[in-house]
Amino acid sequence: MMKFIPNCMWRPIKSVDLRWVTGVMIGGLIISIGCSAAPKPMSVKMVHPESKQTLTCSARDQLGRADNALLASAVESCVKSLQARGFVIQD
Repeated sequence: MMKFIPNCMWRPIKSVDLRWVTGVMIGGLIISIGCSAAPKPMSVKMVHPESKQTLTCSARDQLGRADNALLASAVESCVKSLQARGFVIQD
């Protein structure tokens, strides 16, 4: 006759284990959202009225460490340069 031996590896999940796993999953989600959410680039679309050519002046910091004033200054100097060549800001 064969004897039934219960599986000793199976055990019910304790609430402490479930809270820990849930905390780790939420923490991982928060970290992944924070690291992947890069700021939108500052950009201005320009168009040349005669040739209908469009160009975009933009600046962005992929690491999120640059000063916004520095990025805005870079876009502004690009806009001024294109305006000197006949481009206007597109609405």
